[in-house]
Amino acid sequence: MKKRSFISWCALLSVIISAFVLAACSGSASRPKKELTAEEKQKMEGFDALESKRAEYTTIPAKEQLVKEPYSKKKLLVFGFDPYEDDKKYAWKRNYFGTDKMGSRLFSEHYKDLEFKLATNPQEVGMIALIPDCKNVDGGKYSGGGTSVSASKERCEVILIDPELSAVVYRRVFEAEMDSSKTLGAGERSITARVDGKDIIKFLDSIKPRP
Repeated sequence: MKKRSFISWCALLSVIISAFVLAACSGSASRPKKELTAEEKQKMEGFDALESKRAEYTTIPAKEQLVKEPYSKKKLLVFGFDPYEDDKKYAWKRNYFGTDKMGSRLFSEHYKDLEFKLATNPQEVGMIALIPDCKNVDGGKYSGGGTSVSASKERCEVILIDPELSAVVYRRVFEAEMDSSKTLGAGERSITARVDGKDIIKFLDSIKPRP
């Protein structure tokens, strides 16, 4: 008898839980989606317009009109080449700055100081910064933990384009430095020093408007 009562109680409990789940799902399904504000809609439309012109923005002009010091006009548009993107059609990504010192990709929290200088629509674009795929160059030998392995260093270039001139106006090369404090892991046969994307962000943030 007790066993039958226990089974009945379990069945009743299951029905109650199911009812709560269905009610919750029904409530969330019927809940209206949050309406975007006019400002949010305008910003989304601006981002979509920038993305629609990705091919145009990421084409490096053949013309060069290099200056001694970088300058900015209006706002900055940044596209970086992401080598980890499987679909190369989308490898050029807006506001992509590479990796941090730990080898992780950088995200929005790393460029808060630069964020207000970045274009949010085509009308704001005064200067374009492209960061093509970085290259590895010979870094000689690296010794650590009593052993020596071959080393390479990442070399990244930032190309500034003045769209009004349709010309490259400045180039800046960043080359990684070997970390002398790194300890080689067991079986590690080579080591690569990465350019810290935060250094690129600091450079872009330091560019002053043209007088």
